[in-house]
Amino acid sequence: MRLWCARMKSLLRVATLSLLICILCVWNMTGLFSDRIEVKYLTYMDFSSPDDLAITQDETEIGVNKLYEKHNISTLPSLTFGGLKYVSDDGWLENGCAMIKLIDNTSIDVPILNESISHADISFNFKIEWNEDSPPEYAYLRFAHKLVIGIGPFLNKTITLAPKENTTETLNLTGYTSVSLCGVDFEISIVEPTKGDEIYVRIETGEPDDYCIIAESVTNESIVIRRKVIGLVTRIYIENLGDRTIDVHVLLSLEPGAIYPVITNIYLNLWNSNESREFTPNELREYLEKFGVNTSDCIFDKNGLLAYMDLTHADHWIPFGYSVNTYLVPRETLFTPFFQKDNIIVVHIKTQFTIAYIHQDLRKYFGETILIRWYIDDIVVEAGYSVPETQTSGTVEEAGHELMRYAFFLAVGVALMGVLIAVLRRYKLSQ
Repeated sequence: MRLWCARMKSLLRVATLSLLICILCVWNMTGLFSDRIEVKYLTYMDFSSPDDLAITQDETEIGVNKLYEKHNISTLPSLTFGGLKYVSDDGWLENGCAMIKLIDNTSIDVPILNESISHADISFNFKIEWNEDSPPEYAYLRFAHKLVIGIGPFLNKTITLAPKENTTETLNLTGYTSVSLCGVDFEISIVEPTKGDEIYVRIETGEPDDYCIIAESVTNESIVIRRKVIGLVTRIYIENLGDRTIDVHVLLSLEPGAIYPVITNIYLNLWNSNESREFTPNELREYLEKFGVNTSDCIFDKNGLLAYMDLTHADHWIPFGYSVNTYLVPRETLFTPFFQKDNIIVVHIKTQFTIAYIHQDLRKYFGETILIRWYIDDIVVEAGYSVPETQTSGTVEEAGHELMRYAFFLAVGVALMGVLIAVLRRYKLSQ
């Protein structure tokens, strides 16, 4: 009998604990112990139409969620501003994006001002507004961009080689530069290779009559060499070692950053609605310090606070903040000052570039003008903030469905306890 009582007490404890857990889960689901995270898009520009672009460049007249450009190219007289354009036949995931265009006249030299290299700035900019009473739990920034600089390859040709035949392709940069050139890529490949195909490749570079070998290999498919340094003259020797006639594709290209060094940064600022302008660097610093932010390790300039620096760029679309959530503000202590009620935050995505002085004549190799096009697409700022469940909006019908769902889980818990009690009674009678 004592053993039966002990077992019964143990089972009752389990049943009571199970029911309590069930009730706590239901209460938690109904929001009695936690708030709900509401997702709010402070901006969502997918550029499905030109409506996402501002129709004026007067910042005082541009509202929130409109993309506009800013540029300063006065120190590089070879550049002409081509404007902010809507592009309907390009985009990251779907067609539709925005693009800033510059034209570089290669016949105009690059000046040196105050013993420093001149640089140009272009930026995509937009404003967002925070109108909630408290800062968000998080705010993520996302976009995709690509930078296309119209520098074509040095060599891009296909040659035909009979069995045991060889050829030498030469790149002569004499007259275009007087120094070694960094960032050169080589790709030599057999077109549609088959079994038995084989080529010997030797690449040598330097001054005329003074060469050094920088690559030598035998392959049955392709040879790819990245970011090499070459001299004024480069020779590519190719020999067909196979027994059939083959086509060999030769591609010799230059990393655009060798001529146009580029850095892309993101800046955050606040809009002074009273004076219809952005905060100055000193005003922003003093504002942040009022909220206890240590600004000694913050970097400020005319665009505001430096949030992210040296973003990856390429001539193909690169997403930022999509594969990994990236906070709009880089530090937790900055959420409160930036996200005060009715604050208007200005986001600057800025690219600064120069024209390498030692390679400025090399621009002429690629034509009279070089197009520089910077594209952006799918700009999103997503914020999440706590909302008490008592503030949950919805129809009476939706509320009824939710209540029925919660009641179901509670009923299941009660039924399970009833089953356990019934089992215990039958067990007692059988003793």
